[in-house]
Amino acid sequence: FLLRIPALRRLSFAAVSCLALAHVCLIFAWRSTRAVPVTGAAEPVVPRVAAHLEPPPSPPSPLPLQPSPDSGVQVAVVPVANAACIELDDLREQQARCQPSSGTLPTKATTAAAAAALPVPCPASLERECVRHRARPAARCAEARATPRPPLVVGWRQFVFAAATFEDEATAALLQAAADSWLQLARGAELLLATDADDGRSDAQIAPDTRGAVAVRIHRCSTCRGRRCARPPCDGRREGWLARTKVLSLVAALAERYGEASGRRFFLKFDPDTVVVPTSLRRLARELHSLVDEGTPYLVGMAACRAHAPVGLHGSPALCHAAGGAAYLLSPAAVRAVGRLATPALLPPLLRRIDNASYGGEDVSLAYLLKEETGAAVINCGSFYQHEPLKYRRMRAKGERWARWPLSRSPVSFHKFKDPDQLRSFVACALYDAAGRPRPSPRSLFPPNGSSSYAACADPWTAGGASAGARGAGGAVSRLRGRRGVVRRA
Repeated sequence: FLLRIPALRRLSFAAVSCLALAHVCLIFAWRSTRAVPVTGAAEPVVPRVAAHLEPPPSPPSPLPLQPSPDSGVQVAVVPVANAACIELDDLREQQARCQPSSGTLPTKATTAAAAAALPVPCPASLERECVRHRARPAARCAEARATPRPPLVVGWRQFVFAAATFEDEATAALLQAAADSWLQLARGAELLLATDADDGRSDAQIAPDTRGAVAVRIHRCSTCRGRRCARPPCDGRREGWLARTKVLSLVAALAERYGEASGRRFFLKFDPDTVVVPTSLRRLARELHSLVDEGTPYLVGMAACRAHAPVGLHGSPALCHAAGGAAYLLSPAAVRAVGRLATPALLPPLLRRIDNASYGGEDVSLAYLLKEETGAAVINCGSFYQHEPLKYRRMRAKGERWARWPLSRSPVSFHKFKDPDQLRSFVACALYDAAGRPRPSPRSLFPPNGSSSYAACADPWTAGGASAGARGAGGAVSRLRGRRGVVRRA
């Protein structure tokens, strides 16, 4: 009855509102008493301005444990054999168990030098076979050495880049774009290109112009054919996009040309439409030198499991490989092992066996030969990418979840840049600034304002070190002209 009186009704509503406000104030007061006092400078708050920045990146992987100065123990592990695939983070974890250490390890970089020393984040694979058969422990401790070898100063003179090509203008243009951009940041490395026996171009015409930054060598696969023949039988194998005979011949040429005396320790196979991030690659190679025991064959890349039948390799539960488009890294022992089987006499029956178990690409063929010869499994590092960043953003928008998100803070490679100018612009505007410093990933990997082009940025990187103003405010990086790179016959 009393609530029917308007004055009393208004009074009761005001009382309830006051009680609710007092309750909220009490909650805030209670939470403030539980706040942790700030002991240092706060992290800058970065607004989430785009969907691809959410969720925030996971914290960096801890540094691999280093030996104490007087321990006399070499830090190294030997990956287990005959696994489906191995996570690089599991090797890091096993190394920590193997190595006595003192003190605490930094997990966050405070200077540029410290950032260069941090390990490359390697997200775990989402491939079903890798998850199902994850090798734990992933490695065993290597035998201790009384006198550890001196630490390796990783430079580009220890790298060889390798790619398969053929007589095609579009492929030649992509190789030239790589020579204009990311290969300029690997001065001192060598590039070995494999082409078909019937390629009518001279070695000088095949080799891209590297402006002397990278020496180029040409290998002609004697059993490979690029052109169609009018009537069979034809000399050589024409495999098209599979290119497995050509790539395996390329690896055999690496083994023959770059022995122990060459000083080349890291071999990266890439596709012409692949962009490699040199700073991340070098950091990864530096860690692998101290992480994996010397002389161990390894294959590092983005794990993919595409075998559709059991392969029966030394009891291995599955055949997984490193996706070829994303590029993969091979140790000298792995190159030699594949080279021993990639001969005209041994290869044909092995390829028939591969065809019965998989789709038969060059990447799965190489993984098969390596496991056949040594039992080595692919080591997964999720910072190798089979697509370019915009493709991952589109897949995310469609609800596809087979790739981890957000993208890596230290990507090693991206794939499928079919436009040479886009490839150059991606390196100049998404990966490096005008001073040659890596841009902050993953934010920098996506053009601003939802654009699909990397051509517009105010401070593009250039191989000659020209300022942004000299290049214009954001035009696509033009072709660099200069003297021909050093061309040798492999």
